[in-house]
Amino acid sequence: MKSRKGNDEKEIIQLLQQMPRLEDRQEKYQIYKQSALEDNMTDLASHDRSKFSRFAPVLATAAAIFIIVLIPFVYNLSDSHFTSEVANDSSGAMEAQDEQLTMIEDENYDALFTAEADKSHAYVLHTVNDDENVIFGAIPDEQGQYLIPITFVVSAKGNLDELYNKLPEYMEEHELADNDFLLQGATYSIDDEKKIVKVQLPQDFSLGEGSVRAYQFEKTLSVMFAPHGITKAVFETADGNTIDLGPFGKMEEMPILPEERASYKLYKERYLVPVPQQPDFPIDEAILEMKEEDTAFHLTNTIPEEINFRITEDEKELVLEYTGKAILENNEKYSVMIDAILMTAKSYGFESVRFDNIKIVRIGNYILEQPIKVPEGVNPYTIGK
Repeated sequence: MKSRKGNDEKEIIQLLQQMPRLEDRQEKYQIYKQSALEDNMTDLASHDRSKFSRFAPVLATAAAIFIIVLIPFVYNLSDSHFTSEVANDSSGAMEAQDEQLTMIEDENYDALFTAEADKSHAYVLHTVNDDENVIFGAIPDEQGQYLIPITFVVSAKGNLDELYNKLPEYMEEHELADNDFLLQGATYSIDDEKKIVKVQLPQDFSLGEGSVRAYQFEKTLSVMFAPHGITKAVFETADGNTIDLGPFGKMEEMPILPEERASYKLYKERYLVPVPQQPDFPIDEAILEMKEEDTAFHLTNTIPEEINFRITEDEKELVLEYTGKAILENNEKYSVMIDAILMTAKSYGFESVRFDNIKIVRIGNYILEQPIKVPEGVNPYTIGK
């Protein structure tokens, strides 16, 4: 019996070796893209395989015997027809999945961030339509420690003077007027050629004696006008007297400072807020700082602790190579993380950010297989829609 069993096994092996060979001629890149699209199926497939493994030997033997019986019939039919059907089915599935990914890759980049979206529920602004204009403001947090930059997208063309002089109105529309806007009652006149803004302050304007409000006053002017290329603010009063700016003393003008380097964090789950860094603070440290929370000031980290990057620079492009083990998912947490990284990179003068080895095609509106431009602004509100 033992000898007979051995001969049967040899015959089965020989017959299986004579079977026609089917080859998978898919391109490696197609297989990779299929894997990227179906990455979330891996765990489920592994679970099914583990349950199936106990029955594999029995099923394999049964399958081999079944093949031996059918070989004279199946092989004499049309081997080429059978092979063609298998290849066509596989090719059709792959073409459908390839087409799906190609549609994602070929979408117009700017179309992902259309200004028709509700910017009031976004953390960053990526595009501005031809019939829109943008102005900037800033409000202090409730403890006066940080400034919250605000971007107003105005659905009407007009000169900047008109728009900025309606700033208190825009803030009131979105219930921001109660946040102690330091330039309440001011009016503005912008000279594009001289790169200056004339700021007429109310007669009773005062910053008080504290250095914090003086810093916020200077910073607010920079947030508002630096994006427009303005380099100096000239102060005026209705009676022509020099304005008393508290700790700054009496001043006729003040430089508009360029955007300072910062790590962006989430304030009260509502606003992205820049946490200022020193001019020589490196970008990789600024990114690492985004993992830290400051609950005393209601600041939440924007990069989870388990997420790690190796950071390099390619001229005006910041490159983040993912080195963590956690699996990134297409959800709001990681979308906000990308928003904050983009704004942090912008504060360092970068124009785009590239994510390498990220192992996911898309998070939110971001296609991660291509460089992402830094946003136009942060914490956007739409006016006039």
